[in-house]
Amino acid sequence: LNRLGDVLRQRGNWQDAVALHRRALEQSNALFAPNARQTALSHYFLGLALIDAGERAEAESQLRAALAAYRGLLPPDGAHPFAASAKLALGRLLASAPGGRDEGTALLRDAVALRERFLGAGDTRTIEARQALASVTERKH
Repeated sequence: LNRLGDVLRQRGNWQDAVALHRRALEQSNALFAPNARQTALSHYFLGLALIDAGERAEAESQLRAALAAYRGLLPPDGAHPFAASAKLALGRLLASAPGGRDEGTALLRDAVALRERFLGAGDTRTIEARQALASVTERKH
């Protein structure tokens, strides 16, 4: 459901994507622990769809829930490769809002560090995170 929902979201159909991700999260909660990788991914994908829907507050809540699940999965800091994507999405969201730049920047730095650690400095996903961080820090000056 998450993969299909993300394809729909990327094609601009965020309404159906949100519905699929909500179903995926319900199933994850029924089948797995709250800190399972599957549950964290369901929170993450729902957060992305909610960003596209313009539901910033709920998107932030879902992305924070994804990070909390990763921390529960890998205490104390949730240093899971997939956590980098949730940190990147939440960092971008927060950095674009008044009063959220500092926390957003810190999350983007964490995303870069995790992607460098798990994927390498030259991976396109690491470069994406580095560019997101640079765009926020350049706006600061």
